[in-house]
Amino acid sequence: GMNFQSVLPAQPFYLKLTKWTCRDECSYNCMWKTVDAFINRNWNVPQFHGKWPFVRIFGIQEPASVLFSISTLLLILMILREFRKQSSQNKSHVLAMASVCTNMLKLLVLVDNFPH
Repeated sequence: GMNFQSVLPAQPFYLKLTKWTCRDECSYNCMWKTVDAFINRNWNVPQFHGKWPFVRIFGIQEPASVLFSISTLLLILMILREFRKQSSQNKSHVLAMASVCTNMLKLLVLVDNFPH
């Protein structure tokens, strides 16, 4: 068969980092062409892969959610730092660290949120 990789431009580093494949890129671009066609006809825009279309920034499809999650994570870390200064109860520290871990996992899911 034909090798399309030789005629396609190299994929940017940030798309490789966020695991976007050539197929994902094609699906994403096709989705936006379809959205434009629906808007031009004054039709309701459908969901794609069970989700509303989001503009991707550096390979991240839901940048606002990622920003809010990073803000939440930073806030939790600041509170944990202050709490450690005032308290020596290990049980509370464990709960705070669980919150940090949960938020980091949420960030990973949001960043790794691609079509397939």
